[in-house]
Amino acid sequence: MIERIQFAKPMLKHLKEDGFLCADMHFHTKYSDTFTRPKSIVKLAAKRRVGVAITDHNHIKGCIEAHKENKRYRVNIINGIEVSTKQGPHLLVYFYSVGDMKEFYGRYVDGKKGRNPYMILSTTAEDIVKGAKENNGIVSAAHPRALTTWDIQKKVERGDIDRSIFKSIDCAEVICGILKRKMNLRAVEWAQKKGMGITGGSDGHTLFNLGSVVTYSKTDTVNSFLDSVRKKKSFVAGTESRMFPRAISMSKAASKHARYIGPSMRIYSSLQLQDSIWNIKEKIKNGRARLRAIKRR
Repeated sequence: MIERIQFAKPMLKHLKEDGFLCADMHFHTKYSDTFTRPKSIVKLAAKRRVGVAITDHNHIKGCIEAHKENKRYRVNIINGIEVSTKQGPHLLVYFYSVGDMKEFYGRYVDGKKGRNPYMILSTTAEDIVKGAKENNGIVSAAHPRALTTWDIQKKVERGDIDRSIFKSIDCAEVICGILKRKMNLRAVEWAQKKGMGITGGSDGHTLFNLGSVVTYSKTDTVNSFLDSVRKKKSFVAGTESRMFPRAISMSKAASKHARYIGPSMRIYSSLQLQDSIWNIKEKIKNGRARLRAIKRR
């Protein structure tokens, strides 16, 4: 699997000439935690000759609007959403049709949002995966080994999420453009250990990021591209954002969340407290194990 992941700037023009369909599989619009218009994304994607998955936090309006704007540009648009689950981890879900995406959204996301619509739902990760499968969706764990709040492996280890979920998650996002390299390398190692498929995306909150990380496959339609992702035949190439572009992206996201400062702080503090307590317990547990090992010598 590692040979299918390249930490380097994707050569979009050459990949297209060689028959590959390339798509940035993680991008946000003004309907999520940034201000970028779907029309601007589609227009630039056409210029850069790259497909794009619109994956707004708990929203699908950006994806639907992108399709409407795409009549002129003919960009390969992947139907998607990034779901912030009840337990903390984010899941990227991709759909073959807008109808399937709407069905999933109506049942598992709409009406499940809190005071901050971009943060955690009342829907569990297990139910999100179940709903995705009911609607022919492909699930990729977004930035799976990043901060503890998002780290799906740690959430499983401490019992917040049922271990059986790994049997149903199709892929792991092995390169997320807004993270540091060490976090992405952990995701690569994790995906390989779990035998998962792979995706990559810029997690773009500004147009600057579009196409900096792509998933690609030797195919010429969106449906066959998604098939290749599901069948673990996709490739990923890209590089993480530099400090200044990353700071801009984070500031845009922060300004959107600031509208809901009270609920956001309560949610974040609660998740952080849970994570801190678990980390302390783990340190105590590991310390006791080391002491027992010393005594046995």
